[in-house]
Amino acid sequence: MLITVTRTNKTSDGIFGNLVIDASPFKCMTMEVGSKCIPAGIYGAHWMWSDHFQQIMPQILVPGRTAIEIHWANYPQQLEGCIALGTTYELSADCLNESKKAWIGFVNAALDQNLTLKVVEDFGQ
Repeated sequence: MLITVTRTNKTSDGIFGNLVIDASPFKCMTMEVGSKCIPAGIYGAHWMWSDHFQQIMPQILVPGRTAIEIHWANYPQQLEGCIALGTTYELSADCLNESKKAWIGFVNAALDQNLTLKVVEDFGQ
């Protein structure tokens, strides 16, 4: 299952974009910390136990880094290099809305699937 994150907007703290899944109608918005985001590229990902969240989470296999997950968060300050999901974002407030709702939708679409994550940048420059 291919998951594509397209980065489209930057703020002083965050990078915002959208996520689509190739084999599903699911789509949502994304948020990352600008200074800690993973490089654009293609990564493996799998479901495994998260000590931080105390549950199974999608972990992105980023060389040289550990515990990079796709999860819920509303502000860039809540992230340490992970990707957060939401239904909408507000650039002026530097926030992602309805993050838990979007994350649950993602889990319903992608749970127990072999995952590949593609991260691309399209800032319109």
